[in-house]
This record gives sequence, C-alpha cells and structure tokens, in this order.
Amino acid sequence: MARDDDVAGQVWNIPGGGGLTGDQVIKYASKILGYEPKVVSVKKWMLRLLGIGDKTMREMVELDYLYDRPVLLDGQ
Repeated sequence: MARDDDVAGQVWNIPGGGGLTGDQVIKYASKILGYEPKVVSVKKWMLRLLGIGDKTMREMVELDYLYDRPVLLDGQ
C-alpha cells in the first residue's frame, strides 16, 4: 500500500499481534537505549492543570480515553 499512488492520503488501520502495556514499552525502549529512565505516572487533573498554559496538554485530556482502555484492532 505504501508504494501505491492510488491510496496516497488515505487512512489505514492495520491490525497487529496484540497490545503492549506502558511498562512493556518502557522495558523495550530501555533495552534499546541502554539505560532505564525515571518514569512517573501523570493523573488527569495534572494534565488539566498543565493545559491552562499548554495547548498540547489540553488536547491530551481530550485523548485520555485512548490511554484508559486498550484500542486493539483484530482484523475482522
């Protein structure tokens, strides 16, 4: 699809082999980068507070549902 000019500009949702938790992503990234970063959890109210002065953080509050429960594509 990436090489087909007829599909340029279209959106495609392609299922994968399952989901990853945030902890798994951090573990894999740490292994690749060669160090373990300090990671802290951010609450929704904190994002709202940051959103007062930062548009990106304000939008993160609106997208919170994507991080609250998994979005998995099964290909059916």
